[in-house]
Amino acid sequence: MKKRVSVIILWGLMINAGCNKSSSDTTTNSANPLYDLKIASLTVPPLDTADVTGLVPLGNLNPTAHVFPSDHMYFYCFTSKPSLEIKSPGNVHVLRISRTRLNAGAFNDHYEYKIALGSENSYMYWDHVSSLSTKLQAAVNNFSGATCEPAYTTGGISYQGCYVEPANFMAAPGDVLGIANNNG
Repeated sequence: MKKRVSVIILWGLMINAGCNKSSSDTTTNSANPLYDLKIASLTVPPLDTADVTGLVPLGNLNPTAHVFPSDHMYFYCFTSKPSLEIKSPGNVHVLRISRTRLNAGAFNDHYEYKIALGSENSYMYWDHVSSLSTKLQAAVNNFSGATCEPAYTTGGISYQGCYVEPANFMAAPGDVLGIANNNG
């Protein structure tokens, strides 16, 4: 029986690689327009395309987390592989790496990661990443000095997110950024 791996990916080619923030947002070291995503520079698929069997388009509703239309897509992968590598789609700046702890202290306590690429002006991200590559682990230094948000609970699941914005960290086309495990 084939296993299902569900990876949430905002893939720049499918949504024009752009989300704009207002000028009132906090600026970071990534405000440099040289880090903006350019569709022509996205040259490598983010995962093995043979494993992609379906897409859920923008606007998916999935309460309790998505009671309003979602701003991201889902890639569904049906494979016998226990995990999938998530790769850099081109020469891109790693804008932010986030870590979310789910159900702290419970039997199903675990972390998920989010990797944002690009700049404040245009970015894409992978969410629900099971683990980071060795390079990204080193870049975040075990999240020491991370900015953390207050914990909250929705749908019976508790969440607490922290993030790091590594300075001038670039990924080359095909670099493995993280792993999506097939853990249900």
